Amino acid sequence: MTVSVTPDRVFLNDLEPGKRYDLGRQFNEFVKVVNATPKPVDVTLEVVRSSAVGILVPEGMEEPADLRRVSFSSRRFKAKRDSIKSIGISADTSSLVLGGRYFVVARVHVSNEHLNINHYVKFYIDMKRPPLAE
Repeated sequence: MTVSVTPDRVFLNDLEPGKRYDLGRQFNEFVKVVNATPKPVDVTLEVVRSSAVGILVPEGMEEPADLRRVSFSSRRFKAKRDSIKSIGISADTSSLVLGGRYFVVARVHVSNEHLNINHYVKFYIDMKRPPLAE
């Protein structure tokens, strides 16, 4: 009996600057927490600096200055025993630039009196390329 969190990675391609994307509605992407334990668990989702959790930014990518580019429909909740909870994800590209490649890490912390687990979801964001100069 355990708690699982999916996905491990989310790839977003050809996003346009200055838009807000509902990843569930537009790309069918959700964070899913499956609590297969006999007890409820507390779940907290937050975007973190990759260096703070020992995850390297992939070559050719950068972390956005404002980590709020990725957000969740619910940041804190209790998952009942033997339950599945899907959490909506939004991406805000207002400060991202054409051709930019960004990396964002979200920590999903799951705990109760028997568990204390951190799971990390990595977001790979490739912005739409600028038009070719003629």
